[in-house]
Amino acid sequence: MKKSAAIIGALLLAAPLLPAQETQPSPPGVPMLTPTMTPVGPPTTNPAANPATNPATTSAPAPGIPEGSMVPIANLPPTIPGTPPVPENPPLMEAPPAVAMPALEIPPAQPALPPPPPAPETAPAPQSKPMEMPEFAGIAGWLNSEPLTKASLKGKVVLVDFWTYSCVNCLRTVPYLKDWYKKYKDRGFVIVGVHSPEFEFEKDPNNIKAAVQKLGLTYPIAMDNQMATWAAFKNNVWPAHYFVDANGKVRHIHFGEGDYDKGEEMIRKLIMERDQPKPESQPVTMPAGTQAESQPATQPAETQPETKPAPAGKKGRRGQAAAPETKPAATAAKSPETKPAPLPEPSKNAPNVDFSQIKSPETYLGLLRRERLVTSGRPIEMNEWMYDGKWRTEGDRIVLAEGTGKIYFRFNATKVNLVLSPTAGGVQALIKLDGQPLPADKAGADVKNGTMMITEPRMYELLNLGTQGSEHIIEIEFLNPGVAAYAFTFG
Repeated sequence: MKKSAAIIGALLLAAPLLPAQETQPSPPGVPMLTPTMTPVGPPTTNPAANPATNPATTSAPAPGIPEGSMVPIANLPPTIPGTPPVPENPPLMEAPPAVAMPALEIPPAQPALPPPPPAPETAPAPQSKPMEMPEFAGIAGWLNSEPLTKASLKGKVVLVDFWTYSCVNCLRTVPYLKDWYKKYKDRGFVIVGVHSPEFEFEKDPNNIKAAVQKLGLTYPIAMDNQMATWAAFKNNVWPAHYFVDANGKVRHIHFGEGDYDKGEEMIRKLIMERDQPKPESQPVTMPAGTQAESQPATQPAETQPETKPAPAGKKGRRGQAAAPETKPAATAAKSPETKPAPLPEPSKNAPNVDFSQIKSPETYLGLLRRERLVTSGRPIEMNEWMYDGKWRTEGDRIVLAEGTGKIYFRFNATKVNLVLSPTAGGVQALIKLDGQPLPADKAGADVKNGTMMITEPRMYELLNLGTQGSEHIIEIEFLNPGVAAYAFTFG
């Protein structure tokens, strides 16, 4: 699950090299990598790893001392100009006379309070009023549908899915969404995929349309390029699922991956609620003594029902004799009640990722959210990364400025993905594992014979090690300049 970050319009320049750090030995079987880093552009201050939650703090240097430098104590002046000198043997000060302190009065002890009553084993969860579904706001365009509104969806069961097409967490939910839509769309169920971009290239309608076609999505897609609908829902993560009933009320919210059984259960519940027959209008209860209570309505003589005695021994309520049975006169036959068809069987919804095998976190490379970058030349440790070549650092990405360049990452997972954007004409990259050519059985879906062609801005799968995660170093060598790298993700 991802959290959003503000997109900075102006591009930030390259960060300076960090001070040298102590060299750590590499574990057996993993090579030590110490390439030379060559940032491009004037140095800038490198912020904390996560500026949204851990902002960097700085303090102004003392006058005459260069910023960022340290001054040894021995080099400081012995006195501050303008202050009188301190005598070598100052006279001793005479202690003041002792002052008698009044005795403290200790109040009498208060009786102990009775212990609080024991808390119930399970406190009931507070019941919150369902939220009205917000309107779709600021949508740049729609795919697979005419523009939808809250009013046009009234009477439908709706799943609003906030996603973005380069997010690995979103992509892993797609198979479940497609299955639910196929099974329940004929029962008044609609999915609205609100595409809220994380990176600038995800705002391009052509890129969104290509991703929707490649993923095989047939439900309505709203392009929320200004994040206006995202803000209307007060959303802050990808993916996020809002389950809305036929009355337009948000009944359930789920953030991130997983809990697919609960998600489908909620869909089925809301469909069945909508399909329940409307209760017949109840008679108005009149106050006692009114004409409606004292004078029941009568039928014309020709339509009065026939009566016959109750069978012997049949009793009414509370042991009283049952009222005589009535045989109604012939009337028009009532149309039989139509019951809704049974819902399809729920899916198995088995998870498609084993999080216990992922020990490396999503890692951003741009200056805004950069973390765990090694620039001192020492070997990289677990979940650290470094680059080699002339790279330009920008807000949400790094760009290979000229020549060839490499990126290294030490990870522990089963899959490695990297969000990339090419220059015109595409970029070729070579993939190595622990310094060796990549075996064919460990290549990701986008790698053939150890080579990857970057032709469009999206997430690329570099490695697939099977079901068991293990520690390795991946090396990506880009053979053309202009490629931009945004974030590593893992599976």
